[in-house]
Amino acid sequence: MEEKFEIAVSLNDAMKRYQDRFKSRSWIRLWSGKVINFLNPKPDDILLSDIALGLSNTCRFAGQCGVFYSVAEHSVLVSRLVEMRLGKEAAMSAVIASAFMHDAPEAYIGDMTTPLKILCPGYKMVESKLEIAIRKRFGLSVPFSHQMIKEVDFRVYQAEDEEFFRPIDLSDEERELELPEPLRIQNLRPRDAELEFLARAEELGIKAV
Repeated sequence: MEEKFEIAVSLNDAMKRYQDRFKSRSWIRLWSGKVINFLNPKPDDILLSDIALGLSNTCRFAGQCGVFYSVAEHSVLVSRLVEMRLGKEAAMSAVIASAFMHDAPEAYIGDMTTPLKILCPGYKMVESKLEIAIRKRFGLSVPFSHQMIKEVDFRVYQAEDEEFFRPIDLSDEERELELPEPLRIQNLRPRDAELEFLARAEELGIKAV
């Protein structure tokens, strides 16, 4: 009688073995000349200029939105909507700053669509390492997973979904998903989105610490 054996391997163990095998190829060179090692990203290697460039060149929705729309522009919108909801009091500035930077890891690893991200746990592990390095670099005390940030991020996603994938002739109920004035999707070109991102960072006082 044939015996069957089952070997349980945890995800962490499997990832560790895979990482050990390819650790010599776990880095990329950035436009600034810096290097980011996905297995061990260091705060000193994080530059705002690299983040601005990467996010402004990265299209949302895996590029499936008919017209270019960058993660950089999305990040600015999320930060402004959080600011509209919380106000500009100093006590709320930390949440607004993290809302602005919530997709900063994507400057290095791209904007993976959520359904695919769920299927790729290794991506999430790298994303988490990058978040830690980015928050340390810029002194961001609020996690990117903060409930307010998640809620507003989803609210902006809904508006983007209506903008790119729904009929132009919207019902009154559907129009409630549009962004409140004066926020709007501009479909900025990469260079313009980069400049807007950098200007918003300066406005929020985000700089290396």
